[in-house]
Amino acid sequence: NNICKGIPVTFTATTNNIGTNPVYQWTINGTNTGTNSPSFSTSNINDNDVIECRLTVSGSACPTAAVSSSKIIMHVKPSPVIALFPIDTLVSPGSQVSLNAIVSGQYAGFNWSPSNLLSSPATLTPVTVSLNSNADFTLEVTGTDGCISKANSSIRIYRKLFMPNAFTPNGDNVNDVYRIPPS
Repeated sequence: NNICKGIPVTFTATTNNIGTNPVYQWTINGTNTGTNSPSFSTSNINDNDVIECRLTVSGSACPTAAVSSSKIIMHVKPSPVIALFPIDTLVSPGSQVSLNAIVSGQYAGFNWSPSNLLSSPATLTPVTVSLNSNADFTLEVTGTDGCISKANSSIRIYRKLFMPNAFTPNGDNVNDVYRIPPS
């Protein structure tokens, strides 16, 4: 139960002599959750959450009261929190963009990708090289407990629309059609 925040966890109840129609009720901190199943999966676990399964049996000759499993107290390690700016932006061809990342929490290291499109990938505030095509950047930060967080930034290149302002529909196959050029 030593996990990173946001990682999916599956709990499975192992039972004996449950009769023909067992009813499983999973709880997190005493609040009902999950479905009537011997397994329960979630990625929404916080530090010190208490997980428990309550089993009600029926269909046996002897009536029994509901039985509760052992309580599992979860230990959730903190993940770094990343604020990355800009998240997405439009720039003209040949532009450079300053990426700014703020990391909350303790971290052991970070990695930008693609690093070859950054002039200084060893900093949390790198500047891109001159961009002439769209680029998606990912910052991956590893916390001191080994938990990994990611943030993305999307840089899109815009080009001015070239629209002819005249045409000559004279059948010579030059400027005979008035339309947005395919390029």
